[in-house]
Amino acid sequence: MIEIQKVKSGRDLNKFLKLPMQLYQNEPNWVAPLLAEEKKLFNPKKNSFFNHAEVEHFLAVQDNRLVGRVSAIINHRHNEFHNEDVVFFGFLDFIDDKNVSRLLLQRVEAFGREKGMTIARGPMNFSTNDSCGMLLE
Repeated sequence: MIEIQKVKSGRDLNKFLKLPMQLYQNEPNWVAPLLAEEKKLFNPKKNSFFNHAEVEHFLAVQDNRLVGRVSAIINHRHNEFHNEDVVFFGFLDFIDDKNVSRLLLQRVEAFGREKGMTIARGPMNFSTNDSCGMLLE
């Protein structure tokens, strides 16, 4: 069974940040981010993006093993400027299992609906000033 868990603590956030290093350690085309920079990016006290955004992070767990992650991101400035109600999904990484990806994206959609959003868009990390897109085979 796959369970989607909300990141609630610093320990959870560390797991969230380190998961790609486990998933892609043997992928020659993947370049690992600097963990110290990632921690700054995810710190609301050090990243002004959080002044105008709501963000929730989620981990997918299967048999006590991390198998995926995603962030649900509502950028209020974007939505006001474009007159949209968009929840973005970013930091999307998971094992090769469509059920994991489906459950992660469903959780983003649920978060968006809870906040009145009508569109889900991504993959895009916090903003276009960060990374967008994905690595494919």
